Amino acid sequence: MNFLNIYTSPTQTFTKLSEKPKWLIPLIIVVIVSILLSLVAMSKTNWDEQRAKVREMLEKQNVPQERIDKIMTSMNPKTGLIRGIIAVLIITPLGILIFTLILNLLIPLLGTSGSFKKTFAVTTNSALMRIPGAIVKAILMFIKGSSDISTSLTLFLPKMTHQGFLYGLFSRIDFFTIWELILVGLGLKVLFNISGKKSYYVVFGLWLLYIIISSIFPARMGG
Repeated sequence: MNFLNIYTSPTQTFTKLSEKPKWLIPLIIVVIVSILLSLVAMSKTNWDEQRAKVREMLEKQNVPQERIDKIMTSMNPKTGLIRGIIAVLIITPLGILIFTLILNLLIPLLGTSGSFKKTFAVTTNSALMRIPGAIVKAILMFIKGSSDISTSLTLFLPKMTHQGFLYGLFSRIDFFTIWELILVGLGLKVLFNISGKKSYYVVFGLWLLYIIISSIFPARMGG
């Protein structure tokens, strides 16, 4: 199966997946691309600037100075690289897995029986949309010479402070994420023969719930 067809013929790709669900190779590709993007981001990170921002935020939160000093010491390229790779290896597949589990639980509400393998095939293949997203982000990092770039709504709000609910909300409305979610909705519709736009309502409803909650509680939701 040519996984590149997900970009040009998504409906045809999902039709083939309904006959033989495949998820391992797309998942591996997404993880590898995420690691590569993380490496680029680390190479373009201004650590002095990042430490200054974090210190200012922690001081506003009245964090003890001893704790701040410890955090500042841990913020360096080597530690950041190791943590970044470990985070990608864990968070990327875990995030897709949790999303799949929740979707699969909700599918019966749409009038059909769920299948974890089929749902996982939909989410992993749709996640291949992260590849063009990673390419665009990497190009922006090289052009700007910084990892502080965006492909979300914050792109149109450059003067907005990088804190608070609104910034957290807008930063999660990423154009490539929306593309990925559209494909998830399409994939569910095709593989489970769901009528109308119900699959899209479920996918985007779940996503909106997530970005609202994660914007309110960013530290606990990985924001």
